[in-house]
Amino acid sequence: SHEQPISIAGVKEQPISIVGASACLDPSCMAMAQTVRVQLKLKSDLINDSVMLSITKSLATQFCLHNGNQKPRRVIVFRDGASDGSFDKILEHETAAIRKAFYELNLTEAGFKCPNASQCQGRGCVFCTPIITHVISQTQHNIRVTLPKREGFKTNVLSGTCVDDELVMPFQNGLKLATKDVTKDGPENAGVHLFSDMKDNGYDFLLTPQGGLKGTSKPVFYRVLLNENAVWRPKGEGASPLTKDLLQECVFYMSHMYGTATKSVRKVPVVHYSKRLTETFGCFKNYILGDKLIDLQDPVDKSIRYIRKYDDNLIDEKMAPEISSELLSAFGPYDPKSHSDLVWRVPFRPHISA
Repeated sequence: SHEQPISIAGVKEQPISIVGASACLDPSCMAMAQTVRVQLKLKSDLINDSVMLSITKSLATQFCLHNGNQKPRRVIVFRDGASDGSFDKILEHETAAIRKAFYELNLTEAGFKCPNASQCQGRGCVFCTPIITHVISQTQHNIRVTLPKREGFKTNVLSGTCVDDELVMPFQNGLKLATKDVTKDGPENAGVHLFSDMKDNGYDFLLTPQGGLKGTSKPVFYRVLLNENAVWRPKGEGASPLTKDLLQECVFYMSHMYGTATKSVRKVPVVHYSKRLTETFGCFKNYILGDKLIDLQDPVDKSIRYIRKYDDNLIDEKMAPEISSELLSAFGPYDPKSHSDLVWRVPFRPHISA
């Protein structure tokens, strides 16, 4: 969830953006890991490459800690706060940063080598990192789905109403971009297999998971930018392709797993939790950014201007970047006392994460 830029009072009127992220740790999607970052205001609604890299590493490490050092094999990313004009940039930068983060985590394993090294070139690919599905969750739109007006009947649709007909979807959906650029050829020793019954009829859909009591229910527009899980599956598993129907069911069921609601909610919980985290962080931004961080006037990486203080306002140059960029160290999976050597530890689990 990418909050809109705000200005920091007392630290210099510098517009910033707060980026919050959550990750499901268990199959029931109730246990969550969370992290938050701050970046300088960009000209678009993109999350900076280095910020996305840091977020992915933190959440992936927490997933490993929670699941006995087992790494995720298939990943679904729900991105909030993105407009149509930034879709290409999101695939080019954010998706690439997510894959790069998993690749760098794999480098810590002895003997790791990408089976497609000639094409991968250290960036990460589908053959050495988790299979990724990237979905944009759009709420700022003017689309409404209603029933015909009948006397004595409400016009709101029932909970779970889904619209995915090609006649009402944007023309981009018919271009089948979600799987168009996914490679269909791989090395023989790859850790993934190609689905034989792969189909692509477009994956975008409108979903109204919440029940409308007053007014007109507004659906969430899910735009699937990339769906590798419909093309590839991990080796040795009876995995099924992530078809449009399965993705819709997945999103609808997850809408019932929000910890503070007794009914289904409009957005998937990972987006709700991330948005709540950014809003909570925003309430304490003056304290956190003004007292707990150092303002780097001329940083090497222009996107990361604020890092955490360490002992008498001094910067420990030997401190690992994963530790220094973790704004809320208690939430992070790394022991801040480890400095240059990354030592994993189970982080604090707040109530906001159910």
